[in-house]
Amino acid sequence: MGSFIAVLRKDGGDAAKEALKMLRMTAHGRFDSFGLASYREQVASRDLNALKGDAPSSSTLLGYKFLRVFRTDLQQPIVNDGFALVLEGRLYSAAPDIDLTLKTLKVNLKSGLWRLIDRYRGAFSFAVAQENLLYVGRDPVGLKPLYYGESGNVCAVASERKAFIPLGIKDVRSFPPGNLAQVDGEGFKFKPIRAISKPEVSQLNRREILEKLEGLLFKSVKRRLSDVKRVALAFSGGLDSTVIARICDLLGADVKLLTVGIEGLSDLRKAEEAAEHLGLPIELKLYNPNEVVERLPEIVWITESPNPIDNAIAIPFLWVAESAAKSGRRVLFFGQGSDELFGGYHRYLETLRRFGPKLLAENLFKDVRDAYLKNLERDVKVCLHAG
Repeated sequence: MGSFIAVLRKDGGDAAKEALKMLRMTAHGRFDSFGLASYREQVASRDLNALKGDAPSSSTLLGYKFLRVFRTDLQQPIVNDGFALVLEGRLYSAAPDIDLTLKTLKVNLKSGLWRLIDRYRGAFSFAVAQENLLYVGRDPVGLKPLYYGESGNVCAVASERKAFIPLGIKDVRSFPPGNLAQVDGEGFKFKPIRAISKPEVSQLNRREILEKLEGLLFKSVKRRLSDVKRVALAFSGGLDSTVIARICDLLGADVKLLTVGIEGLSDLRKAEEAAEHLGLPIELKLYNPNEVVERLPEIVWITESPNPIDNAIAIPFLWVAESAAKSGRRVLFFGQGSDELFGGYHRYLETLRRFGPKLLAENLFKDVRDAYLKNLERDVKVCLHAG
């Protein structure tokens, strides 16, 4: 787990200065080391300053802030037969992420990157550096944050918006999910490969719906438990988190429930009672309102958003993520996205009442498709910071 940067100098000059500036902006939160690579060589160090003298010289460079979550996680970027690779995230496969990716790219690099987006399930973003050329991609849902921008002489990509600040790049945009970009001296060229598509409408009875939904939920959770057994879950005692908790438990995971609130404003009894009913351990923690004020500047730095609603949501997320990391559980489940998938917000009822099911279906699809912009990028950045 980590965050990465990729930079290309359009004039063919050395991009080391720009790459180190970008990488330094990501040096917050928990991490184990930093890596920097051209298509020919790679260097790594816990001390970012130590990379300055050893930085590879190339017009295309990749950088990575590395945090080991699983035993099989490797320091990145990886240099392999004429290219450098950085892969942030997870592929839901029995094979290790990097091994599977390198195997996919072995025969033909560009078609292998195409297949990575088109065929593999997972939460990932990646960049590949060759001489005077970058390839960049993101999973079809946009589960991992990724941004891009360019100035007169530089094209850059990063997991965090703040990495573009020292380059003077102001027009920073979220990288479109399901796309593969070729980046060269002429800039970014995007190719859509795979996107979330509208599902076909089927007529099912109540029993068929429940059986199908149960199967999909179990399949989804099982994929995410493929290489881990000890997990934490942000738990409110509501329907979404309770269902996830029960499925994790039935699949044999060692689940710890985490519930946070603010003194004088939060009642945690509902969560405690639900945990007791499930027979799962729960950690309850109340925070002082002053702690919200104290940590607000940090939250804004992490979320990279001035939106007060975004930051109000991010504060309890950070508390839960920190509790999970302190307990040694490096995988954290949330119930995010369920309201968009199943119409949990009151505005959906109003849409159905006033405009009917067709517009409701359109709105639900749009909100799921755009969840990476509204929720996922923020939440993943918070979890990464917490470790």
